[in-house]
Amino acid sequence: MEIFETVASFDAATHRQAATYTDTEDVENGRIIRVWAVEPIPPEEIAAAEAAKRRSERDAAMPEPLNILSRHRNQRDFGLPTTLTDEQAVAWAVYLQGLRDYPETGVWPDKPE
Repeated sequence: MEIFETVASFDAATHRQAATYTDTEDVENGRIIRVWAVEPIPPEEIAAAEAAKRRSERDAAMPEPLNILSRHRNQRDFGLPTTLTDEQAVAWAVYLQGLRDYPETGVWPDKPE
């Protein structure tokens, strides 16, 4: 006998397919209809996934200010003309610190111009 599988529609942000199902025999069509159960995702798993997403976004943004500040420090340390003024370097350092703090604060910092 053929098995026809289905899952009830659900919001994937808050629910997931469970490991259990219910089989019902469909005699008329000569098959078994298997309906997979849906279960809520525990709030701590949702929170952990959201925190991981925020960290990933933050990590993707960090190389730019790190590289800009590294270049500024190298230019200054070797007595070369600097691309940034000291005020601009401070603004990039504040932005970088804001990125480091972002997952805990929930506030995305403003990028210097």
